[in-house]
Amino acid sequence: MVDPKGVLLATRWCQDPDSPPWARYKTPTTWAALLALPAAHGWTVRDLHRLLDNHTASGKRLLTHPHNPIAYLSWLLNQTDLTNRPCAMEEVYAAYEAELAAQRRTTAPAQHAATAAARADGRAALQGEAHQQVRDILTHRARTAAAGKADRIRAENAARAQFITRRRGPR
Repeated sequence: MVDPKGVLLATRWCQDPDSPPWARYKTPTTWAALLALPAAHGWTVRDLHRLLDNHTASGKRLLTHPHNPIAYLSWLLNQTDLTNRPCAMEEVYAAYEAELAAQRRTTAPAQHAATAAARADGRAALQGEAHQQVRDILTHRARTAAAGKADRIRAENAARAQFITRRRGPR
């Protein structure tokens, strides 16, 4: 008896363009017996691809034309804990990201409205009486400081002119 989950996984794996060419050497029915156990553990085509990627990432060579593809994949699967799907964490992370994106889409209008209200309050505060008084005080201080500086410069120039006149003597 052929396991329907195994046949489904085998069919998808054989038809997937990212699967290695040797995956198509055998029919999905032939692969079904081998892929029945991974399918029972919830494996997907992406998990099978990740299994092959992890094999090459560990520094081992992936056969491009294995003599017996079923035995080769069986050997790779026997080195793996089938209860820990290779893509499980990626799928959880993708679902989490999708949930965050949906949450951002629902809260974005409220956040935009709150930001706009805060911006309007800030602009109103800049036009308020207290802010105008502070601006007037700062303007007065700046003018006073500038006038004081101009007076000091005039006094220094007058003193310099007197000094130069004294040093030269009468003419």
